[in-house]
Amino acid sequence: MQRTVEAAQLPARRPPGQQELGYEQEMGYEFADVAPGCASPGSARPTLRLGARGEYVRYLQCRLNFHKVNLAQPLVNDGVWGPKTQAAVRAFQQGRGLVVDAVVGPLTWGQLDAGGAVVPTVPPKTQPGGAPPTGGTDVNTVRFRNAADINNFFLAHTGQDFVDWFRSKVGGRGAWVRTHAGKTYPVTMPATADVKAGFQQFWDGIPRVFNSADVNFAQFAALQSVIVNETGGTMRPIAEKVGLPGHPGLAYAFNRIPGLKVSYNTGSNKRALELFNNREFLEAHGQKPLGAQLANTKDARWGGEAYPTDAASTSTDPAITGFVQEADFYKFRGRGYIQITWRNAYQWLIPSVQSYSGSDPVILQKKAQWQGLSLDSVATRSSNADWQALFMQSPEFALGALKIFFGKKTNSINKVRVGDWESVRMVACDVMCSKSYTTLFVQRVQQIFATLGTAPAPVGPSPGTQPGSVGPGPKPATGGSEAAMREAIVANALGMLAEPTIEAKLRGTDGFRKGWQKLKVMFETAAPDYVRPGWEENNLKRSTSVSNTAGIPHWCGIFALWAHRAAGLNVGTWKIGKGISANPAFRSIPAARVKKGDIGYYNLDPATKQPFRHHFLVREVYPDGTMDTIDGNSGGTSTVRSKSRVPLRGVDLFFSAFNS
Repeated sequence: MQRTVEAAQLPARRPPGQQELGYEQEMGYEFADVAPGCASPGSARPTLRLGARGEYVRYLQCRLNFHKVNLAQPLVNDGVWGPKTQAAVRAFQQGRGLVVDAVVGPLTWGQLDAGGAVVPTVPPKTQPGGAPPTGGTDVNTVRFRNAADINNFFLAHTGQDFVDWFRSKVGGRGAWVRTHAGKTYPVTMPATADVKAGFQQFWDGIPRVFNSADVNFAQFAALQSVIVNETGGTMRPIAEKVGLPGHPGLAYAFNRIPGLKVSYNTGSNKRALELFNNREFLEAHGQKPLGAQLANTKDARWGGEAYPTDAASTSTDPAITGFVQEADFYKFRGRGYIQITWRNAYQWLIPSVQSYSGSDPVILQKKAQWQGLSLDSVATRSSNADWQALFMQSPEFALGALKIFFGKKTNSINKVRVGDWESVRMVACDVMCSKSYTTLFVQRVQQIFATLGTAPAPVGPSPGTQPGSVGPGPKPATGGSEAAMREAIVANALGMLAEPTIEAKLRGTDGFRKGWQKLKVMFETAAPDYVRPGWEENNLKRSTSVSNTAGIPHWCGIFALWAHRAAGLNVGTWKIGKGISANPAFRSIPAARVKKGDIGYYNLDPATKQPFRHHFLVREVYPDGTMDTIDGNSGGTSTVRSKSRVPLRGVDLFFSAFNS
């Protein structure tokens, strides 16, 4: 996965291109990733809890590190579930809206694992002067096909192309400032012709990155914010640099540095000791400098997390340490527009080379070398120079790597919609899913909109403040097609994620329950039987209880029903003591027929088998048997939350208001 790089002159102990520590630490760095897929010991996913030991616990610890659970330091992947792993599991479950029981069952495993894939296509080229962008002239409707479209839009609105406008109006201001140790570092784009050339090269590659020939303004702003952050504003692929005081050269990549990074000689990477005794590796690299000395070594330190400096130089000169540099810990360090890292992530990219049908000479050369080899063999036999050439000399490959990366995550960049800040947050979560990072990321994208002087139309209804008001909701397509209605249901639900958020167990600055106005809209529309004289003042606004005897009831099902009613469907109202199953407008459907806008129901918690009784909306369904959901009454503060890659298997029932 990625290492984050800012355009600022960062503190001396972290040269540009190296890993930053997490925003949650309020420092200028992020923790290094652990492998996105890690080394799974098998396809089974046993239920794990405190005291468990073994390879599945080791895999669990690796995945928790990958998901950036908010800990002072990453977990040690030692296969022993102790207090730190216990705390990490609980933090992960809370952050994903799961039952916080510190038991890793099917739902938690489902959140820890993810997948998906897409294929690169050929982009159009920017034409000098460019035609006007398609779809409109404001942020709600405009669509960009290439860099000329983007620059024409900004020239028309601001008198500057995007790079100049960003530097003069956005970069180094507001959320685009990094603070560390009392000092501030601007996050911006350098004022060079190469940056503008990089911007053009990148955005001329829209179809190589996205699943369409054009993108909306929010897709542009979201991915542009990622690339500015990850490349230091250069708009060029970069390779992670190595070397820090006390960790020179190759030792930086090899070492575990507490508070800064994990060892890259672990995770999904094969350890150097294993490779130095691997026949394929020796055939491919044994003739390189240090190969004769280290081939078939039994020095156990090459399997550890501290570079044996007395056994080999730490120089990054291939004429000195060429053999060592072909080990995974260095060969699969961060590269590209978002610093893709680790053996398994690089293996995601190999099929795009082996099946390549274009004319790029760099990719064609590697295709000839790798034809007929397995993914593991290519990863072992390929060289540091091979990957450097692909990422740094082939724009086509670097852009295609982005599409593959996001496709292997949640495909978030293809789901971003103007006014839907949750969809923007999901892009950040694919990059680094910590609350502090995703919050800052959304603020940065919002700052682009605000500085441009535009207010995107919100997705879904805007709850009113008058009794009975639900605000303007999304309109179905002409004729009220099923597809349009399903889209409207999801849009309504996503609209409830926008600020101000619902946090029904907390009190807001007005002294009342946070988000009570939105809850009032939901209840008055979908559960009017609860709305009685005095209820608003004495229960809805003032009580923080969510029991069925005081305050408001659990409202996950009411939320799902409201989204349908706000979309214009006549589905009745919520009946006290009943669930969706008692509503004649809905029918039970098998998991194989579930689509977006349908409702899922858990009767028992899949992990604990304890009563759960939770309803949720289906946001998206994937071919691999997982789905994204939108859940009301979710998490410790009782809010609306979107969850990614939840397994369909384990859900007790699904219901649909449609006949298809």
